[in-house]
Amino acid sequence: FRRVLFRSPREGTKLIVAECCRNLSTVGATPVAATNNLNFGNPERPEIMAQLVESIEGMVEACTHFETPITGGNVSLYNETLGEAIWPTPVMGIVGLMPTAQPVTIPFKNQGRTVMLLGGLGTTDATRFGGTQYAKVILNAMWGLPPALDMDYEKRVQSAIREIVNHGHAESAHDVSDGGLAVALAECAYNGIGASIEVPGGLRPEFALFHEGPSRILISTNAPEQVEEIARKYNVEALRIGATMNARLRIGDGSAVWIDSPVDRLKQVWENALADMCRFAIDRHSPGNDQLFHVAARAHARFRKNLVQLWRVIIGCQIAPDLLVVARGLAYRRFVVHHLVVSFGSDETENRICVACGGTSAGFAMRSEEHTSELQSHLNLVCRLLL
Repeated sequence: FRRVLFRSPREGTKLIVAECCRNLSTVGATPVAATNNLNFGNPERPEIMAQLVESIEGMVEACTHFETPITGGNVSLYNETLGEAIWPTPVMGIVGLMPTAQPVTIPFKNQGRTVMLLGGLGTTDATRFGGTQYAKVILNAMWGLPPALDMDYEKRVQSAIREIVNHGHAESAHDVSDGGLAVALAECAYNGIGASIEVPGGLRPEFALFHEGPSRILISTNAPEQVEEIARKYNVEALRIGATMNARLRIGDGSAVWIDSPVDRLKQVWENALADMCRFAIDRHSPGNDQLFHVAARAHARFRKNLVQLWRVIIGCQIAPDLLVVARGLAYRRFVVHHLVVSFGSDETENRICVACGGTSAGFAMRSEEHTSELQSHLNLVCRLLL
């Protein structure tokens, strides 16, 4: 949710709390308490302090509404890279209580089961679609506002799914969040059982498939009538959108098929995602990668400039004339070295020091006792000069 937090820290944090509670409810647990970790940039800058305040106030509203008191937490501030603050990143941990039983899991279990969307299809528009994974990855852009959260409706959906799960009416259950309905269905098909889905009309295909509106849970069931009865009790929607089937995932709106894929293909894409991303990033000859490598080249140029400054500082300390320096994670705004590896002497020399510098402290791990005191004093000086 960092994408939507950047647009509205208050609403984004409320969405995070709601999803944490929804994840617990989806396995039949009742949320009871919360903790947090707030990660932000430099709070001495007014815009960063505003993000922090808005996020905390959103957390207060949501935790109060979902009855999950904060039991503790911590903060991490001054997080910046290349002079730019990280996106506001509050992390929530919420604990719940559930009956002693095996939890309901995500994958579809059997063919021929009714697939239902508890909470309904949801709503979105172009303004609230701009923070989705689809917008970020496919359109390469982000804009607008976070998805709209109705906390009263969200709480009723959570109460309904807890009752459905704890009464044994759900064979599988999975909340709809990052990536929207299409990604949630693909995740449910991970074990080889897919589904034929007909999405009710009213939304453009990309909105219906990929919007990330809250308060929606996918379930497969052999008792759809009981699910609908519980949904009516809590005054929430429970749409029958299709049925499970073997080996394929097919999604459409009744008049057109939008997605038709073997489940094995979807699983292969998911399992190889990291390796494929790495190959994409290093293949500079791939079409469409020009912008990526222009960005990388600019970052590398800034890195080399600061590396030369590091070199001059350390050589000025007269440690060694044939010094090899490799630095990673430079925060250029304050010129802080987060990870610096220094090799001394010839290629055969094993004298190497790993330095982790942050704030006003430095830690050292020596691989050789030779020159220990002298090198440590030099590196202490280097750290002081850099901070």
